[in-house]
Amino acid sequence: MIKRCLYSTIWRRYSVHAYTTRTHNCGELSKKDEGAKVCVMGWLAYKRMNRFLVLRDAYGSVQATVAPDSNYAKIVKDLPYESVVQVEGSVIDRGENKNLKMKTGEIEIDVSKLTVLNYAPPQLPLLPDTEATEKTRLSYRYIDLRSNRMQRALRLRSNVVHKMRRFLVEEAKFVDVETPTLFRRTPGGAAEFIVPAPPPNHGRCYSLPQSPQQFKQLLMVGGIDRYFQIARCYRDEGSKGDRQPEFTQVDLELSFTNQEGVMTLVENMLMSSWPEDMEDLKPTAPFPRLSYKDAMRLYGSDKPDMRIPWKIEDCTEMLGSLRAPNSKEDWTARLIICKGQAKHMTNSVKKEFKRILGMNKLSRPFAIFDRSKDVWFKNVDATNFIERYGIEDGDCVVFSIQLGR
Repeated sequence: MIKRCLYSTIWRRYSVHAYTTRTHNCGELSKKDEGAKVCVMGWLAYKRMNRFLVLRDAYGSVQATVAPDSNYAKIVKDLPYESVVQVEGSVIDRGENKNLKMKTGEIEIDVSKLTVLNYAPPQLPLLPDTEATEKTRLSYRYIDLRSNRMQRALRLRSNVVHKMRRFLVEEAKFVDVETPTLFRRTPGGAAEFIVPAPPPNHGRCYSLPQSPQQFKQLLMVGGIDRYFQIARCYRDEGSKGDRQPEFTQVDLELSFTNQEGVMTLVENMLMSSWPEDMEDLKPTAPFPRLSYKDAMRLYGSDKPDMRIPWKIEDCTEMLGSLRAPNSKEDWTARLIICKGQAKHMTNSVKKEFKRILGMNKLSRPFAIFDRSKDVWFKNVDATNFIERYGIEDGDCVVFSIQLGR
């Protein structure tokens, strides 16, 4: 008996039920719990016939039933969705009425006691996991946070950050240092958020840090040669629609290292913190690496989206016949083959294409949209060109001819 109680205490200490009065969450009951006395708490997700109710929490959902002639049936009848309910009772088999679409669909709770912990309003502007505008979701964030998408996102983030901390502290021997949020102005980069200082410094201002750059340099000089923190940063970039005023980053600083050491550290940290339920998306180490020169040559950007397989290729030699006789101009021709994209080249897309390409005053760009139309340059061997670059029907080929190299 003593061993059993000790085991039960340890089990609750390291479970999601620690320090709570519930015995189980809504997503863990199964046939092996049949006959057990349980206490669960959750939000009312669904009800029918004034006696069947489905409770939902962060871990799943479970059905509970009340006797049709009991006082609890009257409570369930008038109970609004999303009310918080505590249910006590016995786990029973649902028999032929099992619902295999639910994780707990083989059982239900025969209610002996039902307590409404908090009543929701009869009419809600939205329900979890229903479609709603962003404005509505943000206005009623407490309801939106109950949805599966938000629960999963927040718990995923928590799990990843925890693994990053564990790797950096336990394996890489970094020191987690929290740096101040209020600092003096350090102009440069984005605009800063200014915070007026209280008396006796009236008329002076603090600034919210764009990054902990100066603090971590101070730590390096002070002998903390491996520093990190999950840092909150603030940048006033309201003119850019894809930016937000505050964001969180894993901030690192390391002394006595080189470029290869930093890249390997970040690579190992990401591999160690990769979510377990995304193993099929986990990259292989070492990560592919590109020099700045190769990135610009192959993708035209120093931060290419590697999910797009198209690369810039040099076709100057193949288009050499376009050079005017006796021309002394030095030019370069490049192309991108967009596989299977000709079908998307509507007239409106073509007009937008020409507008964007026309913004480059130093080049003479144009596009060939479909091999099947046989629209090719004069004096160019189309067959040889097609074979050389593996162009197929339906491909969109974008060319750019630019003066100079």
